[in-house]
Amino acid sequence: MTTASLTIKSRERSTVIIKPPHGDTAIETAGERAVPGLSTHGWFSVIWIIYLIDYADRFAISAVLPAIQQEFALNDAQLGLMSGSLFLGLAMLAVPCGLAVDRFSRKYMISIMTLVWSVATWSTGLAKSFTGLIVARIFVGAGEAGYNPAGYALIAAWYPERLRGTMVGLFNMAQPLGVGLGVILAGQLAAQFGWRAVFGVLALPGILLALVMLFAPDYKTRKVSVSGKKAVTPGLMDTLRFIGGNRTLQWIYLAQLPITVYIMTCAIWGPTFFVRQYGLTLAGAANAVGMITIIAGVGALCGGWLSDRVSRKNPKSRITICLLYLAVPLVFHSIAILGSLRGLSWPLFVVCYGFVQFFAAANWGTLVAAGLDQAPPHYRATSQSFLPMFQAIATLGAGIVSGLLSDMFGLPLTMWSLLLVGMIGGILLLNAARKSYDNDRRNTDSLGKFTVDVE
Repeated sequence: MTTASLTIKSRERSTVIIKPPHGDTAIETAGERAVPGLSTHGWFSVIWIIYLIDYADRFAISAVLPAIQQEFALNDAQLGLMSGSLFLGLAMLAVPCGLAVDRFSRKYMISIMTLVWSVATWSTGLAKSFTGLIVARIFVGAGEAGYNPAGYALIAAWYPERLRGTMVGLFNMAQPLGVGLGVILAGQLAAQFGWRAVFGVLALPGILLALVMLFAPDYKTRKVSVSGKKAVTPGLMDTLRFIGGNRTLQWIYLAQLPITVYIMTCAIWGPTFFVRQYGLTLAGAANAVGMITIIAGVGALCGGWLSDRVSRKNPKSRITICLLYLAVPLVFHSIAILGSLRGLSWPLFVVCYGFVQFFAAANWGTLVAAGLDQAPPHYRATSQSFLPMFQAIATLGAGIVSGLLSDMFGLPLTMWSLLLVGMIGGILLLNAARKSYDNDRRNTDSLGKFTVDVE
């Protein structure tokens, strides 16, 4: 069967109009021929900084948990519930926000979401009760719910597949660096001005960047008919049917549950661990966690770069690398946690746990790239929204469960046991994803022929 084609030019990218067998006409991006321009890198920098602020706002509270615990007379279970409440809002709205990103303007969605979570961050510092804290954190999570899929969708539109792992890794580098920035800044501000001042300071950059995003170039996924009219964008049920037929994505989503448990247990309790186990001040504990997250940031970039190199001939290699990234940290984590109970100095603990977070960050970026490889343009944001949804569910559970276990068995043993559960569970589920990858990728390639991201 012959395929009629016509090449046309958009402002930054070449596109091809093709006529598939069923009679529809669609726009297909010439992705591998596209060369990202200076403006693309500039706007990538903007969404990267917003992502940095996202995670700073999200985890700064971990640095001031001891102060909040003292002011409101909370136990560890209540602290875990309060820390995890953000992820309740995120879990509830992740998929609806991802769907909205696929259907509406990505830049306006990012602007609105950034404004919401920034105002909610400010409100955290104004809370007068334990209930008020929980409500404020839920709204922070609600605002952040759609940012991951929106950012990933823009990256997939801006950059060809051969650069996807590297750019996703660079984008994800903002996660641990944002955690480190938020924790360090929170520790220093709290020591000087009290814990409430932390959230007022962190809220301001997000409000300003929400306005900046209004000027960004926008990309939408479009499917056109023979007459040139835009077809209906796939809805939630269409996306669910697509995911229901893609076992690889299903296994990747499920793997987020155990993997997130061990990563977020450290993120939530890290500063508190240093205060209790090593007697550090809030500022000192914040600096220690900041060192760990800097190492993790390097891991995010290295992981994405390596996945692009090894997956050029076989995209399934991304999953294989993820399995390695889960297996290696088991040794370092056991040395760090069990060593802390036998007198391991806190600088050595930082080094060991830094390696744990290095591989954790490398794993996350690579896993996101593997998920993007499986999703055609018109399903990208919605399908990727399931990743933060499952992460949010796991983090909420980790916050509550780890708090209960800490009250019963102590924080070090809790952190060690949850890592073992997370690592082993993640390895088993990602191995299943690896087995189904090739067949699902063929089905994805056939769907992706008839859609494109256009400006």
